[in-house]
Amino acid sequence: MCALTLFVCWLGVSASIPQQPLLDSTLIEWESRIVAGDWSSLCDQTSTTEEEIGQFVSQLACEVVGREGASSFLIERTPDELAGRIILNWAGKLAKKNKGNYNALFVKGAALANAGRFEDAVECLSDVLKMNSDFAPAFSERSVLRFAMAQYSDALDDINWAIKLSPDHATYYSNRGTLLSMLDRGVEAMADLDRAISMVPNSGRLYYNRANIRRKLGHHEDALIDYNWAVQFDTTLALAFLNRATTLLDLGDTARAAVDLSKFIVIAPLSQVQFRWQARHTLYTIRHRPSVPADTSQFVKNQLKQGKGALNRGDTAAARECIQTALNQFPVCWFCVCELAQLYVKSENQEVGIEVCNRYLQFDSLRTEVYAMRGLLRLNSVRGDQTLSATLGKLTQAEADLTRAIQLAPDAVYPHYIRAIVYDSMNDKKAAMADLRFVLGQSDDPDAQTEEAARKLLQKLELHLGR
Repeated sequence: MCALTLFVCWLGVSASIPQQPLLDSTLIEWESRIVAGDWSSLCDQTSTTEEEIGQFVSQLACEVVGREGASSFLIERTPDELAGRIILNWAGKLAKKNKGNYNALFVKGAALANAGRFEDAVECLSDVLKMNSDFAPAFSERSVLRFAMAQYSDALDDINWAIKLSPDHATYYSNRGTLLSMLDRGVEAMADLDRAISMVPNSGRLYYNRANIRRKLGHHEDALIDYNWAVQFDTTLALAFLNRATTLLDLGDTARAAVDLSKFIVIAPLSQVQFRWQARHTLYTIRHRPSVPADTSQFVKNQLKQGKGALNRGDTAAARECIQTALNQFPVCWFCVCELAQLYVKSENQEVGIEVCNRYLQFDSLRTEVYAMRGLLRLNSVRGDQTLSATLGKLTQAEADLTRAIQLAPDAVYPHYIRAIVYDSMNDKKAAMADLRFVLGQSDDPDAQTEEAARKLLQKLELHLGR
């Protein structure tokens, strides 16, 4: 998974839901009402319309496992896997008890999404729409899933239908705006967010979404204003502080950026732990490299662009020179370190790439990507003419690096895949198979090439063990 993740928050205006975690007795009471089709009392108690009741129930499931909202519930797996399975089982029983109730089936779809079974969730929501083709929440949530699966055209079709069926729902405009921004249709995206905010002018999440779009369009000053509104309306919106910090850095205001980064590190939930590491790294850079010129970021980008161009021309030496120049100017750029080390992966100079990683890890010992890169280099440095002890020593070092990378980012797919190869080389087939199954079981699927390679290696190992 690329660490330079686009900070898109597809979270809209939530229906009113209980603020305290629900007890089992409360859950049983709600289940009995749902199965009985007693939607009116749910509407009265939660101040939602009947049309929104299905979405409300999915949010109710979020509350049971302590999540933040329906959309993040759909996109991110719950950290509590046991609770996730309980919710999935509950939703499945609910749908089975009342097969004719599309709301119950909708809840099952949300639970499947929460369990990381995106394709099954899409199929379930499609069944909901066969039962009720006018149920806007199902179109909306299927759009969210298809967005997460990078099926942007289908996602756009779904959210368009949701808006057509429910044109007064601000969340739908916000979701479509975020999607249009991903498709580089910035003007249309801004129009959708402007409309959403005009409908709900005190939603921090809507201002946050519009700020992201403005920042992508290069309108940093306007984005900063929206981020300010976002954190004013919602002081718990952690990513707003992080993205405002990034915007402030783009504008050269390192002092205020440092304050926002510190705030983000304190309030960021467990589901955003990977962004915490990035925030800590950026904060370290601000505090320990105060003399870095304001245009360093653009300078680094230009050097990397030139390096990529040289690599495309087959001029590896020129590519190395460009990236090394960027690294000399900005030695705390972990991305430059990985790009430079990557050029040594398939060369005869693995030790040079390892030394590049060593120098970086001396002052930043929490960078997952650099540990993973060093582990790969150490794996590739194994030669057929080396002694058994030398080979085992390098494999052990590679395994240690990749294990450290996984400790820092437990859901990272690539370190698990490389470690599986290391374990296979060390003849620890069962450990290798465990890592490969992890890779293939992730909801954030690896790229097609890694996935296919992992599947082939797993089949080979299973055949070797006679399974």
